[in-house]
Amino acid sequence: MAANAGETKVKLWEGICYPENMLDDWQEEIDDILQVPFAYAIHDID
Repeated sequence: MAANAGETKVKLWEGICYPENMLDDWQEEIDDILQVPFAYAIHDID
């Protein structure tokens, strides 16, 4: 199916990362790789 004029296609990605398994500067590392704005939520208290 072809996109209509003026429409933009995007890819959305989702991942689950546990803080205890991540590097200390993981936000900066992801930002350097993606080069686009991104959002994240940290659930670190049960």
